[in-house]
Amino acid sequence: MYKILLTPRAFHTYGMKILSSEKFKNFNFVINDTGKQYDAKTFAKLASDVDGIIVSVDRIDKNLLENCHKLKAIVKFGTGLDNVDLVSAKEKNISVSNTKGSNAQSVAELTLGLILASSRHIVSSSLQVKKGLWNKPTGIEVKDKTVGIIGFGTIGQKVAKLLSPFNVKVLVYDVYDVPKEVLNQYSSTQVDFNTVLQCSDIITIHVPLTPQTENLIGYQQICMMKSSSILVNMSRGGIVNENHLLMALKDKKIYSAASDVFSHEPPLAIDVEQELLTRDDFILTPHIGSRTVESEINTIHQSLEEIEALLTHHCSPT
Repeated sequence: MYKILLTPRAFHTYGMKILSSEKFKNFNFVINDTGKQYDAKTFAKLASDVDGIIVSVDRIDKNLLENCHKLKAIVKFGTGLDNVDLVSAKEKNISVSNTKGSNAQSVAELTLGLILASSRHIVSSSLQVKKGLWNKPTGIEVKDKTVGIIGFGTIGQKVAKLLSPFNVKVLVYDVYDVPKEVLNQYSSTQVDFNTVLQCSDIITIHVPLTPQTENLIGYQQICMMKSSSILVNMSRGGIVNENHLLMALKDKKIYSAASDVFSHEPPLAIDVEQELLTRDDFILTPHIGSRTVESEINTIHQSLEEIEALLTHHCSPT
């Protein structure tokens, strides 16, 4: 029987019936029913005696892996693997996978929401009305604008699809050559990085955090954008340099920015992060891109299929 640690709280909320099905009779699940993320000490203790882990945002580093003598497989409950030490996992012959695409629709929908909220001052206007004020800021329409999508995987493509009714022109930057049929499907054009920055009215980011993408967008890159542009980061904190973003917003280098992610989550009480949070031209949501009921259930199913496949391939149950 396989012993599997499930750190995402979604399993306790939405997955109990799934976990008790006949399909998983050879699995002994350790379920996070605390209603919160495990602290590092608890996580390390629970992880030390399992065959597999389905992990959310908990960090799996070299030190933790050194004490996981039975561990054979790790599945990320989501897409980004930046919280897993892939090098150490490979050294210990631990298989690692993710649930690519399981939350793409939810992330794409929030992307559209942040674009509209930024273009029409929805958040700041709501807060002002609640304070008894009745200011009426003038926004901009999304219709007929040029949208630059940085990272044209599953999420980027769904963003393009959701934006199609607005009759936008879609420019795509990706480190890989996007197949012509995919570009045609979304009426999009693949261009170089500088062209996306210089020619787009709205820029959305959908790439993983890697050494190559860290600080991908800094002050220099923002200065290349139109002063009327909107920047939306839906990927990971650290891809947009927050110090440089604050400087650029102060200097009115772009119209506004929005982000579902931050370098520190939740943001720390330090000057740059706190000052960003108080700006009307910056919207921050608490990393909720994948937090819909449908996405959570999709990811539960896919993560269980992934861990079963990895463990079955790795060895027979003990």
